[in-house]
Amino acid sequence: MKFVIFDIDGTLINTKKVEDKCFMKAFEQTFGIDIWSQKWESLINVTDWGITEEIIQREWNRNPMKDEYKLMISNFVSNLKVEITKDKLQFSEIPRAKDFFYELKGGNEFKLGIATGSWEKSAKLKLESVGITIDGICF
Repeated sequence: MKFVIFDIDGTLINTKKVEDKCFMKAFEQTFGIDIWSQKWESLINVTDWGITEEIIQREWNRNPMKDEYKLMISNFVSNLKVEITKDKLQFSEIPRAKDFFYELKGGNEFKLGIATGSWEKSAKLKLESVGITIDGICF
């Protein structure tokens, strides 16, 4: 059996602008820290979890607490849902990515997986927003 592992952002969907906006808003809602002018290239981490941890360590000299992570994820997903309602075109499929994904999923030659730096709840929401369901997919 062969495995094909997909990233989400930039591979299956294009949500960079809206995701950044929702992440920064959620960060301010959760931690009261304005990261709108954050220079992303200066960060070591590239995952939602890692970025959150890195900024909180820098700002507060500690790791985020479990309930802070939960609130951050909840705020982020809520912000994404608002943006989907406002303008679903902000959540676009990479051209023909969904067709390719489902073509591989429908066959017997490949087992599919998703590897992403996004939180699971936000990743699933973004995929669902363009009509990609991941039932039976390794996540």
